[in-house]
Amino acid sequence: MEFGAAINMQSPILAQLFTHTMEEVLERTWCITRESTVPEGLRTYRNPEPHCRITLMESNVLKAQGKCCSLSALNSFLESLTKPIPGHRFCQVFLDKYVHTALAYPILDDWRAYLENTRLMTRLFNKYGLNDLIVIWLGDIYEYPGGLHVGLIIGATHPTETERDPEAACYRYGVYIWREPTKDKVDWHERELLIK
Repeated sequence: MEFGAAINMQSPILAQLFTHTMEEVLERTWCITRESTVPEGLRTYRNPEPHCRITLMESNVLKAQGKCCSLSALNSFLESLTKPIPGHRFCQVFLDKYVHTALAYPILDDWRAYLENTRLMTRLFNKYGLNDLIVIWLGDIYEYPGGLHVGLIIGATHPTETERDPEAACYRYGVYIWREPTKDKVDWHERELLIK
């Protein structure tokens, strides 16, 4: 856990650019484990530029400070853009396996995942609601032309149960990446959030 906390403080992108491969929700959803993997195609990148700050609290939860927005607002804006050429998307979601399990939706090979983004997001919003999922803008990476923006998806609802406590720390759901600039197109707010 100390190693995971140190990586989060040093580089939020490096620390959170993974997905959990276990079906059970972990005690610390923010922490990478041996049972985690980095999505293919995101395993190498250059010049990470963080846009948030992450610190470990005494209660073993993370405190993330930075720009946040509603996942539904960000995804709606990006999906409304003119469709790119086949094989390229303006956005893509990589969910932790326990979220896939809760949605009863299989994890697809990376080459097929971009085709399924719309269906997967529909299921995600149907289960957890349009306003309950938040994206924390972790930062940008520049392995690709124009770079990629990287966000962490979190929510107050337990991913595999129905309990929801907006006052408690949030759960990690996965990673969201996008290409298009959104600074003036989506309602970003500076926030401070706790992550279990």
